[in-house]
Amino acid sequence: MRSRSLLRLWLAAAALWPVAGPALAADGAASTDQHQCDPADPATWPACNNGDLCLCVGGGGEYRRDKVMLNQFVIYQGGSPMRIQADHAEASALDFDNSTWTLTGAVKVRLAQGQLAADTATVHFIDGKLSTATVSGAPATFEQLAGAGERSGTSKNQTFGSARGHAQSIVYDLAGGEVRFTGDAWLSNGCTELSYDTIVYNMIQNSVAAPGGAAGSGRVQGIIRPQCKPGTRPAGTAP
Repeated sequence: MRSRSLLRLWLAAAALWPVAGPALAADGAASTDQHQCDPADPATWPACNNGDLCLCVGGGGEYRRDKVMLNQFVIYQGGSPMRIQADHAEASALDFDNSTWTLTGAVKVRLAQGQLAADTATVHFIDGKLSTATVSGAPATFEQLAGAGERSGTSKNQTFGSARGHAQSIVYDLAGGEVRFTGDAWLSNGCTELSYDTIVYNMIQNSVAAPGGAAGSGRVQGIIRPQCKPGTRPAGTAP
């Protein structure tokens, strides 16, 4: 509850006092002591205790009883790599026990296991923690961070290894470690590439599946490079 209360405080402040632009001195000149945060510069963000959700807003916002709107913002969690950035965000309420945020413009979602980038996203919080993230773009992208397979408990097996992928839509279920790519889906670890309408990659189970896609989606296409170390990026692979 403490984390959600802290975030409410930052949101209320952002709504009442937009923080875009330099601070002004009494004579109207720009002040060198801005006391402001820049979403693009983590060094300017407010200190955030472990487990707390904190916020930096660079373009102001508006807080209503039934709606929250923020511009140029980042939400981050103390003691965790979790970070969500976007040009705009809208939510119906500040209840992080069970809330959904709609994000648009240069969306970036960074987690311990991987990171997503997209044009738009919908993120869902449960009990003050990010539960799922659904991103869409032309295309939306996913990149598994190095060592995520080992942290997920798959080190005893050969992992798919630093996977990268893109699709029209990507759904990331944090609890299950499942990343579902839908619409012109592509997934690669540098040695193996898969293309299909829908691809499901589970980082915890170290599994990849291509369930039935849309009508006319065709067959699964793939490329396998023998004697290749997963996680590398041989010439000719997609970015």
